[in-house]
Amino acid sequence: MPIHSASRIAPFFCVLLLLFLTATTSGCAAQSWFDAFEASLTAEPEADLLVTPTFGPTITREPTASITPTATPSATPTITPTPTPTRVPEIINYTDPQDRFVLEMPDTWLVKEDDEAALVFASDETRLNFNTLDSGVSMFIFPGQVAVSGTLSPTAVLEEFIANFVVFDSEELLEPPTATRIGNQEAAVARANGVFNRFPVLIEYYAFVRGNRLVVVVVMLAQESAPDYLPVTTQVVRSLRLR
Repeated sequence: MPIHSASRIAPFFCVLLLLFLTATTSGCAAQSWFDAFEASLTAEPEADLLVTPTFGPTITREPTASITPTATPSATPTITPTPTPTRVPEIINYTDPQDRFVLEMPDTWLVKEDDEAALVFASDETRLNFNTLDSGVSMFIFPGQVAVSGTLSPTAVLEEFIANFVVFDSEELLEPPTATRIGNQEAAVARANGVFNRFPVLIEYYAFVRGNRLVVVVVMLAQESAPDYLPVTTQVVRSLRLR
């Protein structure tokens, strides 16, 4: 029986609501699951003048002195240093310490694993340790497992998560949770605009299910640099596989 049926969704999500994350170690408050869930000028000399009078002896004038202007020194050319090529990040494999999922990510990304409810991935140290999203990306992964009979609905899971994930100053849902398949896995995806600690952000939500196991992913990208990071984060999420 689907999780969104009246007989199943109430007890299942009561458990989820009780276990929702209240705060990640990066300061991201959330009601989550599982207690802990960007030129020189050269003047021609004047020509010698030969004046021949119309009478009397011929008089030859001395030539006018040639004046050579002082040359303007050439400017010292500016040497433009050759830029150092930007290293293209390598893609590495990452395995959850509890072996609940695997994914691929750039080797420049950082991970924080000391929170019991969520793993925090970020494009740099500032994004990892502070609630500063003026650039870059932060990604939170909430893995879990529930004791429920029947088939879990990724859409229902994501709807319930979004309704209870209260960390934004404001949020506008652009695309509601929609069923899809990612990497041959049952999944759901949603998108929103929001403000996080006064920074405008683009939010992407994902939910994956496999049996009674699930993973919810929250991607937060700074609006100003979102076009630069979105292709990378999409690849990271689409590489995720439940174990």
